[in-house]
Amino acid sequence: MPSVHDLSTENADHAIVHKCRFIEFMPSGITAMAWTPASSKLKLLAVARENGEIQLWNPKGSSWYLEKKIAGSKYSPIESILFIHQSKLRLIAASLDGRVLEFSLDGLRVIQEADSYGGGVWSMAANQMQTRLAIGCEDGVIRILDIEEGNLIYLKSLERYWVQLKLDMMVELYH
Repeated sequence: MPSVHDLSTENADHAIVHKCRFIEFMPSGITAMAWTPASSKLKLLAVARENGEIQLWNPKGSSWYLEKKIAGSKYSPIESILFIHQSKLRLIAASLDGRVLEFSLDGLRVIQEADSYGGGVWSMAANQMQTRLAIGCEDGVIRILDIEEGNLIYLKSLERYWVQLKLDMMVELYH
């Protein structure tokens, strides 16, 4: 086969073609992140993206790598995410469509869900014993869910008056 320099337009039986494809890569923004608790042997960073996807990154050694990916929906963006370590490690996420979801770390799918009963969930936090989950909803009310022993069950709503009083007290403490 002649070299590239030997090819001419008159005598070219062969032509060298380089096939190049371009993709339009559009990274999705990060909406929430959470580390596994210190009590867990497994160290992972969960990263929720605007497109609803959850990535599980492993910081093993000095090089990070994407260990697992949970498919999501851009119509159900994750706004808050956290790990709970009870008898096993649990991944819980809250979305702007008003759902609180628990994902299987093995099957990479939703294994249970609960309704917030207050619209989109903007924030959530577990108590120190990791038996209750507080979620801050779009309607301004904080709701409590039972997460003990694999549960994900609505327990109660805190009265708006009580929530506002606590917030006012916290503001006074920090001023």
